[in-house]
Amino acid sequence: MNTKTTGIIFADISDGNLHELTAHRPIASVPFGGRYRLIDFALSNFHRSDITDVGVIVQNNYRSLMDHLGSGKDWDLSRKHGGLSILPPLAGQPMYHTRLEALCGIRNYLSAISDDYVVLANSDNLYSMDLNALINQHVANGADMTVAYRQEKVEKNSGSSLHAYETDADGRITAIVTNPVAGKQQIGMHLMVFNKSLLLEIINEAASYGLTNLHRDILQKRTDRYRLFGWEFNGYTARIDSLKHYLSASMDLLDEDVREDLFYACGPVCTRVRDEVPAQYGENASVSNSFIADGCTIEGEVENSILFRGVTVGSDTKISNSIILKNSHVGNNTVLDYCIIDKEVQIGNDRSLMGYGTYPLFISSGSIV
Repeated sequence: MNTKTTGIIFADISDGNLHELTAHRPIASVPFGGRYRLIDFALSNFHRSDITDVGVIVQNNYRSLMDHLGSGKDWDLSRKHGGLSILPPLAGQPMYHTRLEALCGIRNYLSAISDDYVVLANSDNLYSMDLNALINQHVANGADMTVAYRQEKVEKNSGSSLHAYETDADGRITAIVTNPVAGKQQIGMHLMVFNKSLLLEIINEAASYGLTNLHRDILQKRTDRYRLFGWEFNGYTARIDSLKHYLSASMDLLDEDVREDLFYACGPVCTRVRDEVPAQYGENASVSNSFIADGCTIEGEVENSILFRGVTVGSDTKISNSIILKNSHVGNNTVLDYCIIDKEVQIGNDRSLMGYGTYPLFISSGSIV
């Protein structure tokens, strides 16, 4: 059991643009892969690494997230001491927009824990790993902070706030670049290990001087003062910072190698168990290369798509390259291609809705089309 480490998850902070999917839910609660939420991956990483004290920082619209997390028993976090802690804003506390502001809001929580190390994780980065490898290297290097990164080809005008790390031969960070230029870069995964004492020092300084950005106001200026190290991760990872990336990451699940890396290589991804009847397929139904969750009823054709619980698909309907969230209904003789349909949407008969791989069509929850 990893008794020296506390985990912190940011439930509703993202560097990207997911306004449509996060209009009524925090990013941690965004559904993914037919039956999961994005936070399941971060929680499962803590679970498989024997980190049993986990705080989830929430701010707005977190009722669905509370319902999903419950007591934390599905991630072995329902405990008399420690376990899962939900950390909402204190009364009168201003809205926060950055990770550093969010950390300032839980200063008392961090001060009270007895662990030596704190792992900070976002909800919008997907990966499966045993965090002990990262923590052990942090300890071995005598580091103040260690950040996980991956080698990534940055697109021109990527549209999100990325951080690239330059390291020396020993892995020590020599420079931190915000919004790096296009090309191959060492891009941070928003997964950091801090010595608790340093993290509290940074939080106290930020609160005293009104600093708001962890990278720009603190880390960029102190690469020579703090012992900052990088740790390269070579497994599958995806950053969910736009509808385009949400769609592409979801379609990645249809690749067997990605499924093996994400769901099996390091251990299963835990989620809340919800019992449903098995999916039902009509006489003329056709399904290929798709995820179909329990409780679905399929009468038409589905290919290269992900359907969540309780979705119904009418006869003579073709769905391809699309994601349909729970309890949505698609009528007869309808065509959907490159669409993201939020929950409880009603799509009538004889409709044709089409987007594109880099610009999927989104239908908000509860809509009638």
